Amino acid sequence: MYGHYRRAGVVAGVWTGLVLALYLVARWLLNKPVDAPQGFGSDIAVLAAMLFFSVRYRRTLPEKKVTLKELMQHNIWTGFVAALLFGISLWLYGTSVDGDLLNRCVARMIEFEQQDGNDRAETIATLEAYTLFTISWIGAFRTFVMSILWAFIAALLFQTEKAPVKEKK
Repeated sequence: MYGHYRRAGVVAGVWTGLVLALYLVARWLLNKPVDAPQGFGSDIAVLAAMLFFSVRYRRTLPEKKVTLKELMQHNIWTGFVAALLFGISLWLYGTSVDGDLLNRCVARMIEFEQQDGNDRAETIATLEAYTLFTISWIGAFRTFVMSILWAFIAALLFQTEKAPVKEKK
């Protein structure tokens, strides 16, 4: 049974990554292209996928009981794989579908920095030097960090069972 959560998490992560890639394309088709490497829409997609795959994973278990630790590990694997695929799909999206993605993202980051009162020339020059690769991995990293939070939420929403205490011999 060891590693079952890992395999299930990787499969769930692949599907979640594909959902995130479809989210990018759907926004572009609706003429509302993304202007940030990560946003609320993709956060909601990750949370919904984690909830769905947590339920699905729990149903695959013999007694339909899962520990908090096992569900957390499943969801962390889901988030890790989804974040990698999202970073790759964000880069592919920016290079092949939406060539203006980088400019919109950098402009929005500069706007946020200026709203916060940080309009130093070094900060703006750093943001303007970002490449599509950098933006893609900012999105991937933030997706993974948010997936850890979503993993806690998804794991806590389900009645998890206490693991049996192992006695030392």
